[in-house]
Amino acid sequence: PHTRPGRRSVDSFSPRRARSCTARPCAALGPARVMFTSAQPRFDANKCKVHLKMLANRFKLLEGKKANLNKQMQRAVAGLLREGKSESARIQTEHIIREDITIEVYEVLRQHVDILIARFAVIISEPEPRKEVQESVCTLIYAGWLLGSEIPELRALHEQFASKYEPNALCAT
Repeated sequence: PHTRPGRRSVDSFSPRRARSCTARPCAALGPARVMFTSAQPRFDANKCKVHLKMLANRFKLLEGKKANLNKQMQRAVAGLLREGKSESARIQTEHIIREDITIEVYEVLRQHVDILIARFAVIISEPEPRKEVQESVCTLIYAGWLLGSEIPELRALHEQFASKYEPNALCAT
């Protein structure tokens, strides 16, 4: 399209104009950018409750699964001992012991989840956790940090509780 000298068409590109637009994207969008994007996820009580219930079921499932695998491994160890392979049996026994400890950890975490489900109204209503739920919240925040890659519900709860409470100040005591 023809334009008068000194005026640009709408579809012409100017590197100077492009730099000025990209230098301040937040200012161009104003409050809408702040409203629809956030650096940290917000606490959602409905999602949190759903994740707590799903996590309780996940722990029950994992406990049963690992217990069944341990029984199979115990039978395999007995077979190794019958064959006289005591060194292999010892290695398998160490693995069984580690899995037993993992099962016990899942049981403790499930108990903390059950406490939070029972006291969920306290979590929603209070800006800071009461003493009755503080230990459970801190436990799940820490467990989410440790086991979040293995258990997605635990990672989601870690993010939910970390967005509601300040983990460093909350769990320091």
